[in-house]
Amino acid sequence: MICPICGSATENKKRCQACGSDISDFSKIYDISNILYNKGLSRASVNDFTHAEEALRKSVLFNKNNINARNVLGLVYYETGRISLALEQWVISSNIKKDDNYAVQYVEYFQRNSKELQSLNESLKIYNQALRSARQKSEDMAIIQLKKAVDLNPKFITALNLLSFCYMRENDNDKALDIIKRVLSIDSANSEALAYFRELCPDGTRFVESIKIVKTNKAYDEPVKYEPKISRKVRDSRRFRIMETLVFIAGCACTAAVMFVLVFPGISNEKQEIINKKDLEISELQKKYDEEKIKNDNDKSEELQKENESLKVEIAQYQRQMEERNTLDQLSSASALSVKGDYAGAAETISTINISHLSSDKLDEYNTLKEKVYKKQAASLLRQGRTFVNSKKYQEAKEVFEKAILYYDYDELTKYNIMYYFGLSLKELGDKEKAKDYLSQVAANHPQRNYKNLATKQLERL
Repeated sequence: MICPICGSATENKKRCQACGSDISDFSKIYDISNILYNKGLSRASVNDFTHAEEALRKSVLFNKNNINARNVLGLVYYETGRISLALEQWVISSNIKKDDNYAVQYVEYFQRNSKELQSLNESLKIYNQALRSARQKSEDMAIIQLKKAVDLNPKFITALNLLSFCYMRENDNDKALDIIKRVLSIDSANSEALAYFRELCPDGTRFVESIKIVKTNKAYDEPVKYEPKISRKVRDSRRFRIMETLVFIAGCACTAAVMFVLVFPGISNEKQEIINKKDLEISELQKKYDEEKIKNDNDKSEELQKENESLKVEIAQYQRQMEERNTLDQLSSASALSVKGDYAGAAETISTINISHLSSDKLDEYNTLKEKVYKKQAASLLRQGRTFVNSKKYQEAKEVFEKAILYYDYDELTKYNIMYYFGLSLKELGDKEKAKDYLSQVAANHPQRNYKNLATKQLERL
């Protein structure tokens, strides 16, 4: 497991092998998170997304860095049509770990495939329209809108449940049952769909056909999307629906006129003229309908392009926020390690911090902590390296001083002492060029004369 204190990998679940911290309680919490993850994965594999979501959300609650749980939770959201929630989980996961993480591929997929993203976005907008229609008790309009929404996003369970509810309010229980079956084929334990089914069929006798669990791996190969905004396209679509209605009314009138001719063969010329007039009206309306549709399609293309650009900006902003949050976590972790006296862990953590994500006050805190920790770590490494030199273990000394030179800039005396012993180790190992470089700097700049003299003597022997 990964130690939550210093971030090091450790096999001991009771005490960190790197910093020595007691991590037994964390181990228990992480074990619970993994148990819940396995439970959620098991339920998701049989399309029980309701219980899978419940287990995976708890798993993430116990361990926010459980990227496996976050990734599968995102897939559960994707499989049930909740694209914005899926994307949120994948963005968080990709910020926790960028290498060998499927979440990165999922986010990149939707950045590359704008058409699928636009289609899912459009389905959510139409669903919002349908929801308003349903609240106004316009079930017939809501049904039309919801059909369009689920055509664009067939796994949009929220829209499917609302569609079945609208059919129930219209007393069309057979169609409602068909939609309920469709929901349960996607999510076998969906509570809302099961409640509707129990209301329609208390004894279950009408539920003749078995619910087939349709497994799909699409989401595991192709990722997801974001939370859309209501755009000008919604307003334009109203005018488009009015034209559809007019064409429908005109078609009914034409049908009635034709039936009149078939039933009464002795119709007069005046009646025939009425029919011809109706046909002409239909042609004109159809022409206007086609023109309006082309205009809507053009507006749609431009609007969707803008929304795609807006999505990219939103994702970038969200990733920036997560990076800033991770940077603050790193700073807090380094400070905690420093308080415990683990200057090696603190120095390593500080070296990974990206200061561009720090505010001015946090940058001051970072600089103060860095100076303190680097001084302590440089002095500690100097003592270790000098011990190796005195024992003539020059290779081990070289390895220690290679680390020490990363931290020696804050104390001049420590810096040139490290350079002297490093140069001495390199000389003994036969690397004369590098040894000469370090020893020359010591001879010229060391604040103490005795070290200058020692460095000069070593240079004469090269």
